[in-house]
Amino acid sequence: MLFPLIQEMEATRRAGTAHCGSVGNPIGVMEREHDSAGVALGLMRQLTDDYTVPQDGCATFAALLDGLATIERDLHEHIHKENNILHPRAARLEADLLAAAQGGA
Repeated sequence: MLFPLIQEMEATRRAGTAHCGSVGNPIGVMEREHDSAGVALGLMRQLTDDYTVPQDGCATFAALLDGLATIERDLHEHIHKENNILHPRAARLEADLLAAAQGGA
């Protein structure tokens, strides 16, 4: 829902046409999902003792833990990019477009 809304605002240079109201609404939903993912990642790290391979762990187990660590890193980067770059940019775009529409009325 969020990405098509951002694309529409950029393409039409209009804001305020979304059925969900402000772009802030889907952003809020997505950031709550990110928070939940962060909790799950923390639990995964805790349960694996920071992705430590046990002494009797085989190569397959080591590969599994390495893969989980990679997923965690990638997801943290993904969440950072959305929460700290995309979401603020989308909110600014909407605010700028709404301000321009009010100033032009």
